[in-house]
Amino acid sequence: MKTVLNFQMPTEPKRYLHRVGRTARAGSHGVSVTLCNDEERKDCKKLARKLDQNVTPYILQARQVEQMHEFIATQIDPILHHLTAELQQDDELK
Repeated sequence: MKTVLNFQMPTEPKRYLHRVGRTARAGSHGVSVTLCNDEERKDCKKLARKLDQNVTPYILQARQVEQMHEFIATQIDPILHHLTAELQQDDELK
């Protein structure tokens, strides 16, 4: 996986490492992006210090956040909804 996008800030070091570790399977390299608000950003920095990881914060302008939200709502949410429905159907068939 080249990129991992976290929509929720993982607060547990093990969970965070598991997620970002997906970018480095079998010697590969990748990027992990965690979307967070100001309060979560502080938590992210604390977690990065605990794990001795380099975190580069980027602050987005309101318009950029609106564009991201629109993309997620129109493109990603329907896919996730569809996948969730399929998984539920699979579980019901078992």
